[in-house]
Amino acid sequence: MIQKRIILLLILITTCLIAVNVYAQSAKEHYDLANTCLNQGKYDEAIMHLTEAIQIDPNTAIYYKARGEVYRLKSDLGHAILDYTKAIELNPNDGEVYYFRAISYMFTKDYDKAWDDVYKAQGLEYNVPPSFIKDLQDASGRNK
Repeated sequence: MIQKRIILLLILITTCLIAVNVYAQSAKEHYDLANTCLNQGKYDEAIMHLTEAIQIDPNTAIYYKARGEVYRLKSDLGHAILDYTKAIELNPNDGEVYYFRAISYMFTKDYDKAWDDVYKAQGLEYNVPPSFIKDLQDASGRNK
């Protein structure tokens, strides 16, 4: 009788562990799901998965960078700038994220910060598109 209870308990524990593994997802899995949602135009779901990835692994810059991009696509520039800033804090040598933040700053009409980020991106040898430089020049009234 005791042996049967132990076996049943072990089966129950094993079943619970399997169920936890099925539902538990890694940060990378959430990141991948976010990319799938993004490709389908499901921005809110993408943000949800990226937020999950960040909660699991808050020290990975790419998750903040990706969520910033989704926020920017939704025209939520305040949140985009916050996420880009965190991505830069975690990985200050990613020129692309400075460029992405510069775009957001340009659209919020914070031209000085946009130019600062353009210079930083270029200093990191990121090739800022000439069309963006022209748009920023036109919007800011500056040549550089």
